[in-house]
Order: sequence, then structure tokens, then C-alpha cells
Amino acid sequence: PVHSCALLRRAAMDFSAAGRVLQASSQHHDADVLYADESTGGRVWVGNQTAAEAPASRLAARGIECVVNCTDDLPNFHEGGAARYLRFDIAMWHRHTDGTDGSVQRFVAPFFAFVDAALARGASVLVHCLAGAHRAGTAAVLLLMHKHGWDAASAIAAAKMLRPIINPIGHLPGLLHRYEQARTSVPVPAGVAEPSSLARFAGSSAIRAAHALAAKRLRLEARADRIEEEMDGLRAALVARRGARAHPKAD
Repeated sequence: PVHSCALLRRAAMDFSAAGRVLQASSQHHDADVLYADESTGGRVWVGNQTAAEAPASRLAARGIECVVNCTDDLPNFHEGGAARYLRFDIAMWHRHTDGTDGSVQRFVAPFFAFVDAALARGASVLVHCLAGAHRAGTAAVLLLMHKHGWDAASAIAAAKMLRPIINPIGHLPGLLHRYEQARTSVPVPAGVAEPSSLARFAGSSAIRAAHALAAKRLRLEARADRIEEEMDGLRAALVARRGARAHPKAD
């Protein structure tokens, strides 16, 4: 697939480095519950490396039987033990998708299927990266969009209420935009938008304010991408013009 220079620059972000800075500069829980299946009791925890490498007894106390590792460099700490693992390298989403909605759906499908299967049997899932903010946070937002039928701004606002450190950065908001677009091209599965404990927050002034900020940020991210693409076009035109002047055609 062909990607703009703007997207590639954003994709070059070192999320592990950003996570280490965040770990050193902020106080937050090692993991927070972002979703609960009211019929089975299964939960989705979103957390950091500390939560992921905790003793197996700690995972068991939280009901965690399945783990989604959203990094490409952290090990699956309890692989071979009781926990089942899925590596979801969300930072590389642009390498696995093209311009079609279907490619986005295929990229997120294994993640959704893994979590849905665990919740269906009453198991809990830990979705983690280094800090539990950027990569795992974006995965959690995707999951809320999947489960509730929310748009990206609503899902970000709800996720931040439950785990304030969540912050899709770099090119990750682009995946949320693409998935939101892909969702509109297919019917929402029955029951996906049913009211839940998270939806009950929707009328509060806090969630409305958070929603407005998230929507504004997504608009600014999209505008920044367009400006960068326009700048890329202008640079290319300038290089071509200079080349033409340096090598004029013979009469």
C-alpha cells in the first residue's frame, strides 16, 4: 500500500520511549477495568508492564486468563502457563492495511475475536503495553467502539474517564478514524449498542466535556495530516521545479 509521508513520520514514533517517559512522570494504576460483560462477569483490564509481569496469582485474583500484548518488544511474561496470549502489534497497523475498509476490519478482527471469546466464557482479559496509555489505550478505545457502537470521540472520552492516562498519539488516531469509517460500511451487530454501565455516564457534564475535547483533538489530528500532505506536495513540486531549472530542455 502507498502511504503519505505524513503518516510514515507519525508511524516512526517510538511508543516504548514515550511509555517510559510517562511511567517516570505520572502516577497511575497498573491496570484499570475498561469493560465488563454483565452477562458472564468477564472484564477487560487495560494496563502497563507492571500488571503484565505480575505473579500469576495476581492475574488469577483479577480473573485474568487471557492477555493481549500490544507491543513488539515486551515478552509474553506468562506464556506456557495458565494465560493465553495474543500479540496485537497495533503500532504497525499501517503496514497491514490499505485504502479499503475491509483491510481495517481484517486487521482488528483477531483482537476482537480473542477478547469476545474470553468474555463469552466469563474470563477476564488484560490488554497491555509498556505504560497502558498509547498502544493498549488505543486498543481499548477500539474495543469500546466495537462493543458499544460508539464513534471514536465518544470511546476516547469514556476510556479516559475510566483510565485517565489513555492517550492515542502519533498515527494511532488514524486507526480509530479508519475503523469508525469501516463500521459505517457494514451493519452494527445486534445488541452491540445496548445500554451498559459505561453508557450510563453519557449524560454527565464530565463525559460531554471529555467528548468535546476528544472530538476537537481528532479534528485537529486530521487537519494536521492534511496540512502535512499539502506540504509534501509543495516540497515535491519545488524539487521538480529546481530540477527543471538546473537541466533545461534543449531547443
